[in-house]
Amino acid sequence: MFHEFKMAVQAQFNEMTKHPLYRMNIDKDILVGTYLNSFRPEDNPIFRERTKHDCTCCKQFIRAVGDVVTIIDGEIVTIWDVDAHGTIYEPVAKALSQLVNTHEIQDVFLTDRPTAGVDKTQEIFEGDTPIHTWEHFFVEIPSRFVKPKDKIPTLLGKHRDLKHVMLRGIMEFSFDDLNDVLTLINNKQLYRCGETQAKILEEFILLKKAYEGKNMSTNNFGWVMESSTNASVAGLRNTSLGTLLTDLAEGKELNEAVKAYESKVSGGNYMTSTKVVSQSQYKAAGATLEGLGLKTTVHRRHACSTDITVNNVLFADRAAKASMDGNPFDELVKSSAQAPKNLRPAPMPIEAFMAEIIPNCTSLELLLENRHAHHLMSLIAPVYPDAGNMLAWDNNFSWAYNGNTTDSVKERVKKAGGDVTGELRISLSWFNKDDLDLHVIEPGGNEIDFNTKGQTHESGGKLDVDMNYIKIVEDPVENITYETIKRMPPGVYTIRVHNWNRRVNNNPGFDVEIEKQGEVTILHYDSGVREKEYVDVAKLTKDVHGKITIKASIPEGDGTKEIWNISTGQFHRVSMAMLSPNFWDGQMQGNEHYFFILQDCLNPDPALGFHAEYLRPELYEHRKAFNVLSGSMMAPYSDQQLSGLGFASTKRSDITCRVNGKDFYKIIF
Repeated sequence: MFHEFKMAVQAQFNEMTKHPLYRMNIDKDILVGTYLNSFRPEDNPIFRERTKHDCTCCKQFIRAVGDVVTIIDGEIVTIWDVDAHGTIYEPVAKALSQLVNTHEIQDVFLTDRPTAGVDKTQEIFEGDTPIHTWEHFFVEIPSRFVKPKDKIPTLLGKHRDLKHVMLRGIMEFSFDDLNDVLTLINNKQLYRCGETQAKILEEFILLKKAYEGKNMSTNNFGWVMESSTNASVAGLRNTSLGTLLTDLAEGKELNEAVKAYESKVSGGNYMTSTKVVSQSQYKAAGATLEGLGLKTTVHRRHACSTDITVNNVLFADRAAKASMDGNPFDELVKSSAQAPKNLRPAPMPIEAFMAEIIPNCTSLELLLENRHAHHLMSLIAPVYPDAGNMLAWDNNFSWAYNGNTTDSVKERVKKAGGDVTGELRISLSWFNKDDLDLHVIEPGGNEIDFNTKGQTHESGGKLDVDMNYIKIVEDPVENITYETIKRMPPGVYTIRVHNWNRRVNNNPGFDVEIEKQGEVTILHYDSGVREKEYVDVAKLTKDVHGKITIKASIPEGDGTKEIWNISTGQFHRVSMAMLSPNFWDGQMQGNEHYFFILQDCLNPDPALGFHAEYLRPELYEHRKAFNVLSGSMMAPYSDQQLSGLGFASTKRSDITCRVNGKDFYKIIF
């Protein structure tokens, strides 16, 4: 009969080893005493000097693994949960199971022995049966639970510490704080945090949700989760990210906590350039939207030709006019002729071109050059036309430039914290993860670069934005500004760009924007910059009378490439020309842009649905929340989109056009 009970306990233990095992906080003597005292007297008579079941081998087994449990579906499972119904061992198994269940888990189960108990022993008798075999409790222990004896205390301590840290984090970190930090990571606003950290936070949030719905004691839940959770998740509180969450839990304001975190992580070398957004700010922005009846207005899409009225179109190709009248498009012959060599178009300001040429124009083509890549734009419309207007002008249309920027490099510099108010501004912009650096070598050899960031030189020059050294983004800028030209010593100022760290091969090249006393010059470098290579961009010469002249020294890229489904170096047919929506119907809100929608021009990527700068006044106080929201509410790709080239009236540029197939003009913006 004992054999069957023994084998049932052994089978139970073997089944339990498929799961994590734990030890309960039970006095071993009480455990053994319960075993012996649970037999009915008639089932445990005196044998020689002790009772029949008072066996040294079996008591050693009970001390070794009698307190071992696992937890399955929230329920404690012991080695004594076996079917002993109808046997003398039924009350014993029930008593031991009840005893173990009334205690808490103390540790994970580890042992230095590969077995517990002794399977059989033999005793020599006198008489006809000289040898008697006794059976005892016995199990073989899987190797993952067996560790060197001198290592076990340290290993148990690590498990206890991790469980303790995990529970503290679960109980201290609020869902709002966890979601705030997760949002920062997903929007690339937190230094040295990416997909890995986002995944850790997501799993920790699930862990906290499991804690909220637990059906066991906090202690036992901690042990179960510690065993089944990745250590990087369970130990979140003891990481640098955990210090940020701890600061938030202690009541520190979000921006202050983020600055403290980034200072610790970077050793003081990095300061965030943008404000971060909390869950309460998101909720406040959402409440304002809902209060204004604009709940669905943030859903955006690419505009199509049927969205546009003739009133707001300055020029329309015949097929575009038919589309706006609701008729099908006529098949257009794609115009992609190469630009004639030695082309010398007549220069004309955009205002004169619109007033004198456009009214008599039957066909219009633009010559797309490599330097125009950042002028590519898409017109954006609301998904729900009746959703109400969230924008500062009297229609719900917006636009997005290539790279999802707003007006210019100048706007990006301002957003990065740079000074754009000086009489001379030199700004570098690019669109990949390389670490480019802007340098200006002044007369006499003084050099302004990242080594002197934040310092004002004797000339008044200062570099105030240096990007992609530590925190990496894909639309970086750098900026050097001179408050007054008068303070600058006469002589030659050499502008150079250096690639400190080349990380990628995509989106090569850069732009340097030079603004002197309101006049903007844009120099474009189309090729990739090799690691540690310097590229001379331009020489600025200040004469003794204070006049500054610019001599460009970077090579112009003359190779053709395809971008947004159209090729550079070719003329492309304009289907519509219009002002930006903030100037439709006689409005004059903000900066004026001129848009030329090009046939076959297709933005392959999702476009930013709106910019916070576009919002109506009632929403502007929530602009930080809307900046983050816009990045997650992108307008998806559409093959019916209205995309082409856009030029801001405040940004100096030019483009060559062909009118009526024969007359060439250089439009000056």
